[in-house]
Amino acid sequence: MLNLIEQKRKPEEIDQIMDELILLTIAIFSDEEEMMDKYSYPIAVKHDHLKQHATLFKKLLDFVNSSSRKRPSLDKTRQFCSTWIQPHITSDDFSLSSFLQQAAPQSVLNSVPDVNSANVPRSVVQFYRRSSIGMEERTLFETMMARLGLTNDDCASRMSSQLWL
Repeated sequence: MLNLIEQKRKPEEIDQIMDELILLTIAIFSDEEEMMDKYSYPIAVKHDHLKQHATLFKKLLDFVNSSSRKRPSLDKTRQFCSTWIQPHITSDDFSLSSFLQQAAPQSVLNSVPDVNSANVPRSVVQFYRRSSIGMEERTLFETMMARLGLTNDDCASRMSSQLWL
């Protein structure tokens, strides 16, 4: 992404990379949340982790949205890329990984999330369906999901009777 911006590539090329980043984030977060459920990740830690997924996803959508309206500067993009997810990976994902090393079989740990078949993570869907979420934020979420070809079913299938946020 940084290279495309530095090379002053077409906005469509940058949008495509941003879309791929959203899809990859969906796949990874969804995979993590499924493993948390399947292997009984401690509820208090899980709750905080899921809140972070929702917050990180919102930050990503906000960045992508602002970038699609106006080409982001190289410095702004570099700052986003270096601060957006790194703290989550080195802290919360590290803790989840340590837990899963003990709880899950190695074959599960070695699997790679499927970007093409992942559903929007429950934490994200629930965040955007809260009654306190603003119409502008909800519309941005729905617009981005439609742009990525994700249907309401892809989002609705992530809902369950358990509310995490």
